[in-house]
Amino acid sequence: MDEVATGQERTCCKKKLKYASKKQNPISEKLKFSHFPKVLVDGMYLTLLIIDDRTQAQTLIMSIQTQDKSYLKVAAMIGHRHRLNNTWPLDITSFTTNWFKLKDSILWIELTNSASDRTLYTVLETQFVLAKFTFLKIRKRYGVTLRKVGGHSSSTIFAPIIKYLVLKAIQRVVDFRSDTVTQPSDEMKAAMVAAPLGDDVFRDDPTALALEKKVAELLGKEAGLFVPTGTMGNLICVLTHCWERGSEVLLGNLSHIHNYEQGGISQLGGVHGRTISNKPDGTFCLDEMLSLVRGNDPHYPITKLVCIENTHNMCGGKALPIEWLDKIGSICNELKVPLHMDGARLCNAAATLNISLERLVRHCSSVSLCLSKGLGAPIGSVIVGNKDFIDRAIRLRKVLGGGMRQVGVLAAAGIYALDHTRPLLKIDHDHAKLLAQAVLDAKSTTVTVDLPGVHSNILVLQCDMTTVTPDFFCQRMLEVSASEKQYVGEAVTARIFPWRGTMVRVVTHCNLSREDIQLVAKKLTFVVKEFNK
Repeated sequence: MDEVATGQERTCCKKKLKYASKKQNPISEKLKFSHFPKVLVDGMYLTLLIIDDRTQAQTLIMSIQTQDKSYLKVAAMIGHRHRLNNTWPLDITSFTTNWFKLKDSILWIELTNSASDRTLYTVLETQFVLAKFTFLKIRKRYGVTLRKVGGHSSSTIFAPIIKYLVLKAIQRVVDFRSDTVTQPSDEMKAAMVAAPLGDDVFRDDPTALALEKKVAELLGKEAGLFVPTGTMGNLICVLTHCWERGSEVLLGNLSHIHNYEQGGISQLGGVHGRTISNKPDGTFCLDEMLSLVRGNDPHYPITKLVCIENTHNMCGGKALPIEWLDKIGSICNELKVPLHMDGARLCNAAATLNISLERLVRHCSSVSLCLSKGLGAPIGSVIVGNKDFIDRAIRLRKVLGGGMRQVGVLAAAGIYALDHTRPLLKIDHDHAKLLAQAVLDAKSTTVTVDLPGVHSNILVLQCDMTTVTPDFFCQRMLEVSASEKQYVGEAVTARIFPWRGTMVRVVTHCNLSREDIQLVAKKLTFVVKEFNK
């Protein structure tokens, strides 16, 4: 009897210990390869794990990193397994950052054939909320089968299951929506980690000070100030110039400050904006500008500032002619009205015109230079001017919430971008021209492009609205047909941006390889010809 009782107790204890072990580390119990459903698609086995909680996702990653490396690849990665050699060509070191590319209900997979050859592939697009630790198994080609893991019910979470959920192929995704989508390189991240830090609100962060000095010297100004965004940079510059109430700014009707910064100069600063019609090259009529200047008449606001933009975004990335810059600078100097340059992509303008940054802004009292557009830094802009201007700008940055502490970790990325990405901007410009040529090669009247008008890394396509709308064109670039795949050589999707009216915007950047561009160029030619039919 005692032996039987002892055996039952032992069995009970084993169950309790097993349960306690699972409770302490429930994730590790689920990370056996046999628990991951495999599906054969296009000659490859896919394994999908979907987790909706980013905190849980990081816990999962950290838990797995204590395991054997090969086991880690199988368990952690959204898997892509070659059928023949049974290997996993995945770079696990980049997984922790790439995991957080899960957004907009799109699940991404990163395949890494080598350290320098990273390509994003889209797996599937979903229209439902993802459940914790729920596996999605794709079966055949028309639907999905869901199964519960850890007792989580999927019946209410997965409501509208399918809008478009057929996994046709593994696709290369090339993102042309903006040059702000870039990811920091490993070398840039290493520079960020190694940066010496201080407290920038006390103005003693050595890396932030080094960045500000570097940009000020490049632009030929006395001082600089690091700010979180270009929008804040422009707002600070306008408010610093327009310190008094009742001030007015003259600026282009297509300028970024006027269209894409929420009217902040008026909303937050009480500054009146008065627009001048931009020409297709990004300039505006200087005689019209002169006619709009207003002095100390009690009926009107007083013109305190003129703003220009280079390169000009809404005019298709045009670089402003140096002759025009000299003329407007001379006029503003005579009027004793300061000139501000929104130089979000000023480095692109310098690369296009083969002119120094200092020469482009010689007549400007202030400049805002963005580090995350084109240059590949993750965040930040630098504004420059004379010392008195920057002293006043520091006060405005503080009240706008832009005072940051150990900001050198971000400033280091800016320094790296100026040193390493800026010299290569012409490559992005060449890529934009290559894509423009591909559209021309289609000999279409439905989708057209002005090749001589492609100055920098922004390409604008014009759509004939009777045949194709910008929205439809962008949607088609996300799709892959069998005949297209055969023509291009592989399945490629391109994320591009429906823009103003009849336009589509395509922006090249430093994260795109020559192979990406060549494949998308083939796709563009195919799709445009398809519209012709």
